[in-house]
Amino acid sequence: MGCRSLWKFFANKKHQPSIRYHRHLAKGLQECRVRHASTNTNNKVRVDVMGSIFSTIQYAYTHCSWEAAHALVHKRLKKLANPLISVLYFDGDPTTEKESTHDERAKVRRKAEELADEKINEFEVRINNGQRIRKQHFVGIQKQLSRTFQWNSEDRLSLIDYLRDHQWIVQLSPYGADVHIADD
Repeated sequence: MGCRSLWKFFANKKHQPSIRYHRHLAKGLQECRVRHASTNTNNKVRVDVMGSIFSTIQYAYTHCSWEAAHALVHKRLKKLANPLISVLYFDGDPTTEKESTHDERAKVRRKAEELADEKINEFEVRINNGQRIRKQHFVGIQKQLSRTFQWNSEDRLSLIDYLRDHQWIVQLSPYGADVHIADD
């Protein structure tokens, strides 16, 4: 099963892959795509922001100020998509069908808050007793605090305004962004 003598191909360190396009050809092709995409509305790249870069959003809004978080998310989006041919979709308010899921997530966040409080109390006890503080103590607190993250609508709307100011096409879905993308 498999390709014969494929290992020889992989093991050959002197192999030089052929280049299919030169830089100027690729640049011309990209300009052609951008021109065509701007005239045809069906040729847009649709990006579910929450589904695509949630970990970046979580990091940015827990560790940085609003302005820095907006800039960090914007930088990540520029790596992910081109503002000329992309439409960004943001989740709206939770639907009634997903209410039980949101209740479960709220329970998980409350439990994580309780565990974070316990870890912080343990941390204080170690400091008061003159015991060593190790990396695992910081990691335990940080892990529980990251589980409590919830991106509120105020931050979301602020980011939408920021991205619109930077020439992005942004859609705020009245429900889940994935459903809105499927509708489009």
